[in-house]
Amino acid sequence: MVKFTGLNELNNYLADASYIVGFLPTQADVAIFKAVGAAPEAATYPHAARWFSHIASFAAEEQAAFAAGSAEYVAAAPKAAAAEEEDDDLFGDDDEEAEKRAAELAAQRKAAVAAKPKPVAKSSILLDIKGWSDETDMKELEGLVRGLNIAGLTWGCLQAPPRRLRRQEAPDHGHRSR
Repeated sequence: MVKFTGLNELNNYLADASYIVGFLPTQADVAIFKAVGAAPEAATYPHAARWFSHIASFAAEEQAAFAAGSAEYVAAAPKAAAAEEEDDDLFGDDDEEAEKRAAELAAQRKAAVAAKPKPVAKSSILLDIKGWSDETDMKELEGLVRGLNIAGLTWGCLQAPPRRLRRQEAPDHGHRSR
């Protein structure tokens, strides 16, 4: 059973529904329409204002011809708009307990984020250094490169491939020499 104790609840309900009951206007819509009395302010209650305008577009004879609505909705008509305006808190200051819970939750989340260790930013650089000739002393070249001192730079390991001292021969393209 849905009860509307004010325009705010009616507006929230009508955010997802076109009518009070079902997909066509019923006597439940007419009863709540009469209980509301005047068009709700569209800026504050956009869904209720849309619904009210739509029901108001029907003539009294058409409204009387609407199908019977559920009695539970008819009996739960909201208060008149004028009476509710006095109770409205436009800035939501009445719910101090909810604000306190939200502040505690925000503080807990901040503490959890602060306690989480920050990842260390790293970059990996691969230097491919080759000597000018077969006679270049690679150990000396490595010492010169590792001698570079740059802030934040840490030298890793050396991966020197084995030297190949084989002579390359010209490729044989299937020709046989006689």
